[in-house]
Amino acid sequence: MSRRQFLKTSGLLSLTPLVPGFVNQLAAATQPDTDQKILVVVEMNGGNDGINTLVPHRDELYRKYRPKLALATKSLHKITDSMALHSSMKYTKEQFDDDEFAIINGVSYPNPNRSHFESQAIWHSGLRDKKRENGAGWIGRALDLTRKKGQTELDGYFVGRQAVSAAMIGRRAQVAALSRFSDLQLDSSIQVLPQTNDRQDIVGFVQRQVSDSYKTARRLESAAKKTGGSEGYSRTRLSQQLRLVSRLIRSGSAARVYYTIQDGYDTHSTQPLTHLNLLQELSISLKAFVDDMKRNGLDDRVIVLAFSEFGRRVRENRSRGTDHGTAGPVFLTGTPVKGGFYGKTTDLSDLEDGDLKSQFDFRQIYASILDNWLNINSKTVLHDEFKHLDIIRSS
Repeated sequence: MSRRQFLKTSGLLSLTPLVPGFVNQLAAATQPDTDQKILVVVEMNGGNDGINTLVPHRDELYRKYRPKLALATKSLHKITDSMALHSSMKYTKEQFDDDEFAIINGVSYPNPNRSHFESQAIWHSGLRDKKRENGAGWIGRALDLTRKKGQTELDGYFVGRQAVSAAMIGRRAQVAALSRFSDLQLDSSIQVLPQTNDRQDIVGFVQRQVSDSYKTARRLESAAKKTGGSEGYSRTRLSQQLRLVSRLIRSGSAARVYYTIQDGYDTHSTQPLTHLNLLQELSISLKAFVDDMKRNGLDDRVIVLAFSEFGRRVRENRSRGTDHGTAGPVFLTGTPVKGGFYGKTTDLSDLEDGDLKSQFDFRQIYASILDNWLNINSKTVLHDEFKHLDIIRSS
């Protein structure tokens, strides 16, 4: 589905045809509170093979189940006596050793679904089937709760070429989508998404904002051009998307959540090289972004969550790949993160229908971030209480 189709079917509206260069929402006329906490989300789209990401290298069944895909032990980055990161995740190992990278093993949800569409819908909504409400996502509902009457600045950004993640959609929250820095210039490429279906509300929305549109756009563009932030980033798409997130944060954006997607993890065939490149891109990009925040004195305000909608099957398939599974690792990084390995060592002799058993419900991670980082009531957002994980340092 194209971005245009997604926006139409979601009932969202781009205001750019009505107001050329309408980017004042994106600019935010006021400086953010210096104590405001920010969440950056990286979605590893397609179902990451957690077993070859977080490798149980001492489990004798690893090579039995994966005679062609098993990784050489000597190339891995060990994080415990029996668990190690993929050889391409050198920079992740450095962050782990610096106590700023949390690896949460065996994350899923009850009665997991192996469909991309359905599992993504569950992760994006933070709700199970019968509880979903009008397509709103867990982040959108959270931002709905924090949006103030009369607020003009944006609540969040989606950075990337894909359709805006359903996780960001709310009833009141204002989210903008952009894919490159040049979108910040005074043109018609920004997608500004007011969450309303009332035409009169839309007209009023435009009238209230148009007087400041060019002024605030120029302010953000000017501020962003004064910042660098290229150190450590590669030329890969994810690196450049996180670099853009950094520029937005450093330019004075008041948004609390930034969301981006790394595609390509649906590795049914010829997995080794594809998976290596994806994990290397992820490792380099996350380290570069966190280091960027440190250089600019923003690291105490920002954490990054990286997740995939499900893991892969334990046993490799006949195409040198892996098929859809269930539980997998979730990552959290940043200076405020309590780095370390969370959960039990992967046990390939204790499976459930050929898949890893779940150790944590992903909503425990969401609840921990909402309550302990964003200071948003997780029970209201998730419609239930979930046990927190001790993964964020006290501020």
